[in-house]
Amino acid sequence: MKHPYAIAVFEDTLYWSDWHGRDIQACNKFTGKDHRVIIRENSEGNFIYGVHIYHPAMMPLVSIFIHNISLKFLNLNVNCMEQI
Repeated sequence: MKHPYAIAVFEDTLYWSDWHGRDIQACNKFTGKDHRVIIRENSEGNFIYGVHIYHPAMMPLVSIFIHNISLKFLNLNVNCMEQI
């Protein structure tokens, strides 16, 4: 890793973007083993800037609750949990 830019952690995995390799890599956050390249940018001038983890386990329940109230207020028959 020559030029790390962004980092994210989810469960037992550490993810980071590297400008030198123009990729996102990952490894076990406790041991450093199971190192792998997740995705690589093929274009010469492009760099991967950020790393973000989106997973239902990481979404706050409060926003789902507020969203359900808003939909009920608008008389929309939509269950937010079905869309997640």
